[in-house]
Amino acid sequence: MSIALVTPPEITSVLGGSATVAYDKLILDRVTYDVLGERIVAKIRIVSTAEPEMQALVGEMTADAKGLFLKVSVEKLDFSRLISLSSSEAAALKSIIFNGEDTLEQSLISIGLISGTHSPGP
Repeated sequence: MSIALVTPPEITSVLGGSATVAYDKLILDRVTYDVLGERIVAKIRIVSTAEPEMQALVGEMTADAKGLFLKVSVEKLDFSRLISLSSSEAAALKSIIFNGEDTLEQSLISIGLISGTHSPGP
């Protein structure tokens, strides 16, 4: 799964050249759901679908429902953005976190990897 960027950043494809490559796809990688901390931390990779041999641009994302912020940074693009979350956005983020945990727990029980009774919530 990935996110197609509306306005992809363009980077020169050859040192000293003028031809550019559009990096048009953002992929969340190594996503960590911290249920008790109410946050999601992920590595992000931005890649070019037109020229997949180009090195991915790597960054980080933190979405924190308790701290009421979303931070995205990509060093090679000299991009760092900190966005304040509203209480409704924080509630939506908590829902994503808790639903993810709930789905995983139910799945582990249903495939027989864990024997137990599921109860929702942290």
